[in-house]
Amino acid sequence: MIDESTDAGQSGNASQEEERGPLELESVTVTGELRERTLQVTRTSAIVITAEELKRRSDNSLIEVLDRTPGVVPNGEGFSVRGIPYNGVGFAGSGLTVSTQIDGVALPNFNSTRNGTYSMWDINQVEVLLGPQSTQQGRNALAGAIIINPNDPTFDQEFAGRAEFASRDFQRYSAMANVPLLDDELALRVSADVLRETGLPFNTFRDEEADERENDYFRAALRWSPNDRLDAVLSASYSNTVRGVDLVIGPSFPSSFDVAFDNDGGEDAENTIVRLELDYVLSDRLTFTSQTNYFSFDQVTSRDLDFTPARLFNDAQDIGSRVVEQDFQLAFEYEKVVGTVGMFYSEIKPDNRFIFSIDAGALTGIPPLAGVTVSQNSTDRSNVQNLAVFGEVDVRLDWLSPDLSLTLGARYDDEDFDLDVGIMYDIPPEASFLAAAFQDEAGGGSTSYDAFLPKVGLTYDYTQDQSFSLVYQQGYRGGGVSTVLGGSVAFDAESTDNIELAYRGSFLDDRIRVRANAFHTDWTDQQVTATTILEIGGNELEQPTTVNAGESRLFGGELSVEADLSAQFSLFGTVAYVNSEFTTFVENANTDNAQDFAGNEFAFSPEITAYLGGSYAWENGLRFEASAAYTGSHFTDPENFIPVDDRWVLYADLGYQYKNYTLSVYVRNLLDEEYLPIGDGFPSFLGPPIQTRLGEPRTVGAFVRYDF
Repeated sequence: MIDESTDAGQSGNASQEEERGPLELESVTVTGELRERTLQVTRTSAIVITAEELKRRSDNSLIEVLDRTPGVVPNGEGFSVRGIPYNGVGFAGSGLTVSTQIDGVALPNFNSTRNGTYSMWDINQVEVLLGPQSTQQGRNALAGAIIINPNDPTFDQEFAGRAEFASRDFQRYSAMANVPLLDDELALRVSADVLRETGLPFNTFRDEEADERENDYFRAALRWSPNDRLDAVLSASYSNTVRGVDLVIGPSFPSSFDVAFDNDGGEDAENTIVRLELDYVLSDRLTFTSQTNYFSFDQVTSRDLDFTPARLFNDAQDIGSRVVEQDFQLAFEYEKVVGTVGMFYSEIKPDNRFIFSIDAGALTGIPPLAGVTVSQNSTDRSNVQNLAVFGEVDVRLDWLSPDLSLTLGARYDDEDFDLDVGIMYDIPPEASFLAAAFQDEAGGGSTSYDAFLPKVGLTYDYTQDQSFSLVYQQGYRGGGVSTVLGGSVAFDAESTDNIELAYRGSFLDDRIRVRANAFHTDWTDQQVTATTILEIGGNELEQPTTVNAGESRLFGGELSVEADLSAQFSLFGTVAYVNSEFTTFVENANTDNAQDFAGNEFAFSPEITAYLGGSYAWENGLRFEASAAYTGSHFTDPENFIPVDDRWVLYADLGYQYKNYTLSVYVRNLLDEEYLPIGDGFPSFLGPPIQTRLGEPRTVGAFVRYDF
């Protein structure tokens, strides 16, 4: 993304520009690595959406931001980065492959990431880091990291408000107040963001909207800087996300958005984040940082699993997580050596309950049992403790060349994983003969593992404005435990070896900026689904488990070009390419259901994604921006059975700024492209009909913002 912080009132006349000198461009800083570097210097392939961009754009959530981010593919349930789904490529294992961080807290699992605190109001910037960040971020950053940094208090008085309206009864109201309490010492910042939307599907059976959405977000932060050495920020945020059923019946699309489910369905998630960050300047060369985080997540879900008006298969979920994190870092800066060392500890405690209900008549085929419900009540509690020491240093190699520098990094992770599960059945007297087939179960297990994650790189400054870097580093995702009847099976972490070549260049007094990365990744000990044969009571029983039996490779790159043709006219474009392939992946080996995925591409892994556009700002405060996002064709499953067509989605924004007011009219999906982000082929338990999600149709909206 381009940093467009030039004054809209500057003239585009060439002679006037010569008198004023080169354009003054503010540097964009990447904070998601151990060292803060400008976007034009960092070797990581990064896309940064700045606060100014978020103020101008219509993006209301992280997913809408990622829709315009090459190398990332949202799919309704989550997203993939460089062709790697954030919850793993084989629908197996534990943990994540992409670390999503909000206000310093790494979201711990699938559900908290899917329903995270994703308000884009009062955000300093969003950083999308493509490629492994395991040395810097640890266990859940094998494919990349997404960093969301809200604004912290400043010592200037600020107020802002925004009201927005758009298609499908969309309404959004936002407010922010930043108030200095003591001059240059104590300041308070509070913000609120409230959103309501009807959504697309309509439930004809219940005669109601099926996907009404509500998002409420509140945050308060207190900053204390008693002297030039100490800076402390205490922040707390709360969000509540309510969403309905965003699925439709595949064959009816696009002629109908109707569904016919017997229950109202949907999800209700609450997130709480508390952060205390202390920065203390020990000397001109040393800075100590402590960050203490607490995160809680609670979600209640209800789903109709047969997707029909009949009450055949339903489930309810009560999902929760508690996370405590402590991060210590010491940053140092000398003439030829700059770096950071630190220690990190986290404890993650998921506590989940699932209730699956089935109609006994549908289960047994006995008509008199229709309407009699058999329920399975299962619990899943785990405890993950992670301790890490890490560091990264840049060293100038003047004894070889004044233009050469060496990067050395390493992380040692030690993790303990404990799991406790149980299953209980509720069988009514009318179906008591089923009791023999459904026995209560209890199980669990534990495992420990560690990982050493090295990183080494060389950077050559070819000129003052051009540089080349070559970096090797390892990525990993943590291991865990699969429970089976009568015991448990532990599996190890999976790892990747990554080589990345980066180029950074700027031309014409930094008016044209080029960033390019090329990468190759080998993935070993991949977590895949296998089958364990257990002997119980003299009988052999097949149980699905997760094992480290997969291998794959992927390669590709990203190219980003930004051009400020004048103080008013800018162009930008980013193109990402990825080629993924399983080399070894047999799911459910040694069974009649074995599937060999060798040679298949990853799910949600299009070869080409791109985002292109430009903007023009007139001297009278008017501004127009047009852009287009492209996603290539791909599959949504490792079997490569469910395809998704390629698509172009066009955006247009027309804004006007007058004094403290900003008025904007926007269109998303200008040509009303019809597409299905997860394909059209997930069968229900009863076979057809099939369910799918819808891409956002044409959306027209407007907002007014007032800053004072």
